[in-house]
Amino acid sequence: FARLETLSLEEQIALLQSTDIVVGAHHAQLASILFMKRQSAVIEVYPFGCLAQSYRLLASALRVRHYSVISAPDPGAFTACINENNPVDSASAATVLSAYAEALSVYRAHGTPVNLQLDEPHMYHANAVPTCAHRQRLMFNMDQVASAIISDAVRQCRIE
Repeated sequence: FARLETLSLEEQIALLQSTDIVVGAHHAQLASILFMKRQSAVIEVYPFGCLAQSYRLLASALRVRHYSVISAPDPGAFTACINENNPVDSASAATVLSAYAEALSVYRAHGTPVNLQLDEPHMYHANAVPTCAHRQRLMFNMDQVASAIISDAVRQCRIE
């Protein structure tokens, strides 16, 4: 276990080049996968309601295997953030909160995380959805992470 922000750039590069699997939150620091060796793996933990493709695409280009784990929702933090970043009685904020409530009900009914994609891209950014999604605590099932690691090991070792 290492916290990259506590290491010098040279130490980070050396660590990442010698690491087989990295588990990290969806965050700018994940761009450090640039220094991972080919055929290593990254497990990216996304906040509920936010499933970006940027690091998945980067990993693919680098031939680093990519796995996704979606965090459980944190409705209190998300709702408070939307309310802080939008005018009172904002129709667009109401739309965002309605979409979040719908995604939350799907999650609670089926355990399936849902990416909050609103129909109008300008509304998505105007209402601070990405910012608010990232303010949620990352709460995830370690069994999902362990399963991804085991699946990766089985695939790499060609275990039947």
